[in-house]
Amino acid sequence: MTFGIINARMLDVYARNPDVVIIDLRSAEEYAEGHIKNAVRMDMETFERDIKKYDTSTTLVFYCDRGANSMIAARTANTIGYNAKSVIGGYQSYLLQKRENS
Repeated sequence: MTFGIINARMLDVYARNPDVVIIDLRSAEEYAEGHIKNAVRMDMETFERDIKKYDTSTTLVFYCDRGANSMIAARTANTIGYNAKSVIGGYQSYLLQKRENS
């Protein structure tokens, strides 16, 4: 199975969908400094266990700082039955996109 890759511009659309969970894989400190609206934070080391509280019909969108960990998480989640996506470029890409649009 493959996982989806989305760009930062699509995050706001996904965040408005009640059947989507946005998952921040960064540290608690990074999350506290700023995160995508409605994102839940999970540790990279435990996300595989933590996502099991969501039904497999839920779309999971992962992001990290630059995109590497979110790709690993999305691939893993997809192999266990989730519709998982990774944000290319991660939170840094999201911040850049927000600056360009303001």
